[in-house]
Amino acid sequence: METRIEQLDRELKEAMRAKNERDLLVIRQLRSALKNEEIRLKEILTPEQVLAVIAREHKKLNDALGDFEKAGREDLAEPLRGEIAVIARYLPEPLTDTELAAIVDACVKAAQEQGAVHQGKLMGEIMQNVKGRSTAARVSALLASRLTS
Repeated sequence: METRIEQLDRELKEAMRAKNERDLLVIRQLRSALKNEEIRLKEILTPEQVLAVIAREHKKLNDALGDFEKAGREDLAEPLRGEIAVIARYLPEPLTDTELAAIVDACVKAAQEQGAVHQGKLMGEIMQNVKGRSTAARVSALLASRLTS
């Protein structure tokens, strides 16, 4: 099984050969972010840490896209959509609403059986279970709806 770093390296070479400037730029940015994280931590990244860095870069671009769209800057938003699509290739498949609901329901049920239901603790537990396959905002909204009903 190929690791994400190996996949990035392979696709970097493919982008160079194909002269695909957008993919080349995005993959280089990801490799740079990964290398900076390794330097910061002073150790080789685990697969979970690699995924966290990629997810963080994806979130940064999504936030910037939202800002550009709010400002009506379609000229800046359009290239960013392409970059987001490239980064999304390195993220795990997102959970469907049904899969996420099943995880949330299971965690809520387990917490209710133990007696204490605290949204913050449940969020931490659920986010550990979804591991980058869903956003915290999506989990929080679903959890809040489950706890109020």
